[in-house]
Amino acid sequence: MLSSKSTKRVQIVQRIMNQLKTPEVFKTAPYKTQMEDKIKTAQYPHLLNEVAKIYEEYNKIKPDKAKDKAKQTLLWEGNVNTTINNSLFFGTSHRPDFVFKYNDLKIAIEIKRGENGDAVRDGFGQAIVYTSCGYDFVILLFIDISKEGKILKSLKNNAEQEFIQRIWENNNVWFDVV
Repeated sequence: MLSSKSTKRVQIVQRIMNQLKTPEVFKTAPYKTQMEDKIKTAQYPHLLNEVAKIYEEYNKIKPDKAKDKAKQTLLWEGNVNTTINNSLFFGTSHRPDFVFKYNDLKIAIEIKRGENGDAVRDGFGQAIVYTSCGYDFVILLFIDISKEGKILKSLKNNAEQEFIQRIWENNNVWFDVV
């Protein structure tokens, strides 16, 4: 059973995706040459600020308390002070790059970098597994490192647009490419 897509929940998912795509991140960590870990390290403070803003706006929490709350509820595999628990599925362990727990909402955030179909399939496969492991929504940002940007350019195609719409409607996976 899919989690409901209330206006507020969809806005939260969109806000997080928009923050993941912020140009400031890719100035700090050039995505064509940096490994995923470096990019995630650059994204974390931006995500943390956005999560704090979500608490300020939706929960009417003061900025200093909102920042503390964001640190408690935005989990990152690269932060030694937080733990993202593995989920067991098909006898193997899985965990996303980031997890945002907001009230009763649990969002998995996956960053995938690649230049070919294998990487795209890996990303979508991971996203679908996360929705089967108890996450309400999955945000999947694919970083296209192909020389000609073929994956990013493919977003203009009808087949890809329809697939992206279907994976959102049927699996609660919000997908985008930079």
